[in-house]
Amino acid sequence: MAPGERQSKRNDRLVVLDGVSARPAGQVWLVGAGPGDPELLTLKALKALQGADVVVHDGLVSDEILDLAPAAAQRISVAKRKSRHSYAQDEINRMLVAFALQGLKVVRLKGGDPFIFGRGGEELEACREAGVDCVRSEERRVGKEGRSRWSPYH
Repeated sequence: MAPGERQSKRNDRLVVLDGVSARPAGQVWLVGAGPGDPELLTLKALKALQGADVVVHDGLVSDEILDLAPAAAQRISVAKRKSRHSYAQDEINRMLVAFALQGLKVVRLKGGDPFIFGRGGEELEACREAGVDCVRSEERRVGKEGRSRWSPYH
């Protein structure tokens, strides 16, 4: 099987939606886990994590922080190590949008700050383009209406 063929098959099974959801659209929260100490999370980050249906996290997030999510929350590791990536960035973007469109509260949990070397801007843009409400835990809502003008990077 050619490498592109394998990627295509993974893309085909990544997210399956019929385009109609019985629930209203959920939200995506972009949350920075900081240096890894749970006591250094913002209150908004903690509340978002405690209310999550799905936690999409990178490999830099400590187990102590992941344990703050509800036991019933689905946890998906999208760790990127050296040249090994479990998911491409466009797959992560589609995943966030798809879960939110199913009416779920999605927390995209990243080590450090999601907008400094974290590709949070790309994830924010993907949510905006899909009409999904996106909230940054460290700052004001940057939702689907495109109200944001806060980031020097995006």
